[in-house]
Amino acid sequence: MENSTLSPLNQPLNRLSRHHPRHRAGQPARRRQITPGEGDVVRFTQTPSAFYITTLAAPNATLDIASPVPYQHGDRVTVVGGSKSGAVVPSQLLRNGTLRLQVSEEIQKADQYAWVFKIALDR
Repeated sequence: MENSTLSPLNQPLNRLSRHHPRHRAGQPARRRQITPGEGDVVRFTQTPSAFYITTLAAPNATLDIASPVPYQHGDRVTVVGGSKSGAVVPSQLLRNGTLRLQVSEEIQKADQYAWVFKIALDR
């Protein structure tokens, strides 16, 4: 395939990669194991200072993460990338250990290809 054929396919991926935590300079990141309970669209990435939840499909108003994540009561979850980058997402840890994110309609519409949520680990 020639470059002109791949360009339209790569454009969304290139825009996404600018906001992805692995792209941030000086922050070695590692992917975490994909957990079957989260489906095919949720991924996790971790750097020394943050834990990232990425969903490859627009989230609903409530995004429940059943996998163990390094979230503690009172932690702030923020949006990474898109037009709502930096916005705080209301979150809570349920009794069963599930992390629940309340995703506003504005945040749902703020991106096109992937939605990234950050839990800061430098508490």
